[in-house]
Amino acid sequence: MEKAIKVINELKRKRLIRDYELIKEAFEYSIETKYKKAKTKIFQPEYLITIMMQVFRPEDKERIITMLDGTEIDKNQLMTILKKHHLKEKFDRFIKLYYRK
Repeated sequence: MEKAIKVINELKRKRLIRDYELIKEAFEYSIETKYKKAKTKIFQPEYLITIMMQVFRPEDKERIITMLDGTEIDKNQLMTILKKHHLKEKFDRFIKLYYRK
């Protein structure tokens, strides 16, 4: 967890994250997996999308589209997380713009 705190602080310093609670929550609900022989944790895709909505750089927009089109997303969970962090309206506008819905 200490390494995670260092990463978060670096992102805050670079002003890439604004909502520490969102990152903390994403770590809390991260999924434990193995990469090669090391145990690691990864964020659930719904949290990754929410974080990218918050940061919203051009590359984040592309990644959101890629994830929505190619990853199994729990839409109910995504909407719950977006609402909790006040990003649902922004997400809805993004979807309208990119998917013309």
